[in-house]
Formats: sequence, structure tokens, C-alpha cells
Amino acid sequence: MADELLTQDEVAGILRCSSDHVYRLRRSGLLPYLPGRPVKILRSDLEEFIRCQRSTQAPSSGSTARAFGKSLGQKAGAANAQALGRRIALSRSRCSPAS
Repeated sequence: MADELLTQDEVAGILRCSSDHVYRLRRSGLLPYLPGRPVKILRSDLEEFIRCQRSTQAPSSGSTARAFGKSLGQKAGAANAQALGRRIALSRSRCSPAS
């Protein structure tokens, strides 16, 4: 059986986010897609993306806020932006799309 093709709007509905967010996921390479009009996304690719996101999400505790200096009363600055960039890069490298 062929894999089901979903539009960007259908994917946004499944993820409960905006179409713009799905667009950014596609353009960043996190969510594979078939170019065209309309853009199509394989259901299996969406399921793999969801599985990957579940495995790389940080626990929702105060430790995340402390990691970015929020609980310490520090202002967001270049150091915090760099730390965020490193965390994003590490999370992408842990669960990168198969080539």
C-alpha cells in the first residue's frame, strides 16, 4: 500500500500548529516533503518526525529555565543565544533524517 500524502495544512492540523510553522520545519530540513503545488508530506515522514521530537525533548522542569538564566534573574544576552543555538544543533544532530 502506498504511503498517504498530506498537505501542509493537514500536517499543521495534526501537529496543532500553524502552516507557517510547518513551512519553517520543511525549510529547515527537519520535515521532508515533496515539492509542488500543493506541497505534499508523506505520513511516514511525519510520524518519524513526531517520534524524533518525542525522543529529543527536554524534561519540562525548572532546569530548562535555569539553563537559560531565567531563574537567576539574568537578562537574555548573546551568551544565552549561543547556548540556545548549541542546544538546537545538538538536538538536530541526535535525530537527523536518514540519508
